[in-house]
Amino acid sequence: MVKALQGAAQNLPADVNQLIDQLERHCLAPEGSLVTKSAYYDLQLAREEMSRERLRYLEAMAIYCEAVAMVEEYQQAISVANHGRIRDVQGLYPQLGLKNSPQ
Repeated sequence: MVKALQGAAQNLPADVNQLIDQLERHCLAPEGSLVTKSAYYDLQLAREEMSRERLRYLEAMAIYCEAVAMVEEYQQAISVANHGRIRDVQGLYPQLGLKNSPQ
């Protein structure tokens, strides 16, 4: 965007063009927007932190979904045991393909 301003400002005095160059080199963000370097780097840090936080959230959600699925499997096993009047629920878990006890 600054380059566009410079192109349009060909007829400006040399000292103004020099000032624009200095601003671009020392004060403005490298991608060419009119944002200050400090604000640009703050935004970059915020984006990186947001990405890390999103990853932590997705990992926690995956663990939660696995736990819910496990609880549902055991509830189904207990329901099957109750429906079939099976007293040995612990012995039923391996038959249903459940590897761990509910504890």
